[in-house]
Amino acid sequence: MKKVVILEPFLNCKASNSIIKSKEPNISTFRAITLFKKRFKVEFIDLKIDEIKQTALYNKLKDADFIFINVKSYNKLFSQKIINYSLNNMRSKVFVFGQIPSYDPFLIQGDGSANTKNYKRDDYRFVSSIKGEFYNFARYFIDDPKKYCKMDIIDLKTHKDFNDMDNIPMLDLKELKSRKYYTVYPLKGVKRNKWAFMNLTQGCPYNCIFCSQTLRISQGKQISHFSSDEAIKRIKRMLSNGFNAIRFNDDNFLSNKLFIRELCLKITKQNLKFRWMAQVRADSLDDKTLALMKKAGCESLNFGVESASERILRILEKGETLSSIDKAIKLCKKYKILTVNYYMIGAPSETLSEIKKSIDFSFRTKPDVLQIAYFTAYEGSSFFEKNKKIFLSNKEQVSYHYSNNKFNFSNIKKNKLKKIYRNWYLAYYLIHPFKSLRVIFNLLALRFFY
Repeated sequence: MKKVVILEPFLNCKASNSIIKSKEPNISTFRAITLFKKRFKVEFIDLKIDEIKQTALYNKLKDADFIFINVKSYNKLFSQKIINYSLNNMRSKVFVFGQIPSYDPFLIQGDGSANTKNYKRDDYRFVSSIKGEFYNFARYFIDDPKKYCKMDIIDLKTHKDFNDMDNIPMLDLKELKSRKYYTVYPLKGVKRNKWAFMNLTQGCPYNCIFCSQTLRISQGKQISHFSSDEAIKRIKRMLSNGFNAIRFNDDNFLSNKLFIRELCLKITKQNLKFRWMAQVRADSLDDKTLALMKKAGCESLNFGVESASERILRILEKGETLSSIDKAIKLCKKYKILTVNYYMIGAPSETLSEIKKSIDFSFRTKPDVLQIAYFTAYEGSSFFEKNKKIFLSNKEQVSYHYSNNKFNFSNIKKNKLKKIYRNWYLAYYLIHPFKSLRVIFNLLALRFFY
């Protein structure tokens, strides 16, 4: 039986050392693992969780027939080392998937002949272009690996069942349970949570300029989702395997409100008890839907506020207004649902007065968790494409992450942005000590319960 190794690299930037950091699985990867196990001997290595020395890692890769590496903008350095090693020491076929290859995809076939002294990107032998979410690639790859190693283009959207989510196999829960995945965002109280992670929908119709085009390329703009009966079956399976908290990782949980309403009614009717959280767009939330979600066990919702300046929201092409964001946060408070609000500073042409609007808005709306990020246009995003020469000509690009301000497109100096970033956090949590305690208690619970 041929062996497949799937590797999730760690970050190669300072953000990887942050104590306040979720450790969540890649759902697409787990779907692929589930499929691969039907035909291959599979070894999954998640370096966010698994502690393994470099020598041991290389030994595991040596006898692999196929290696899959999840390459993102902030782990490119490490991924490059692994690919380089594979090309020079093994005959494995190395596939890359994830954020980067979804917009610049390739397959590398190692034959042990690459010149380590004069190693360049051109030394790669680009055998195939992989277009599509990793799971979608995997389900066709297992049928005929040789075929997919030779094809120039693999367009998974041509397959008739691309959007039939009920055909997606159940996740391999052994892989999920064997690792201590968690989210740092708190639920109510300090309780022991065994976290499960699910996607109920796929696809994204929005055009935010900073977002990687992975969603549009791999899943399309059209929203698809499980049937409510299938979703209930999968939730029950999670609960029967000892999980008691679920994070729904959909980019917009309410992309189809009728589906979510039907799902919540079934959760309530069948008396399924579990705690859950999700991420939503503010303009998709309404009173009736939120009431059903609360009754079904929803405890926390995450919103991408980004900015309290209407001008900046238009530049970012969020497609939301400040009034819709304000209304959504008030609705959550009405139903006593915790809110996590993401803000962004350093957006293109942003001014100090516009950041002050965001700061004032955060103090007025009082989210339970405030998270601030620097404007970060990931590879493949429309802003990145328009400014590709600036990004790729700077060696700092390999550590580009929303927790550092390697690139600044605002009208504010980088040092000033850094001070705003730090002082906004300090001021908010000092003025709201109970919110600070909630975050601290949650981190302590993660430390001692895991």
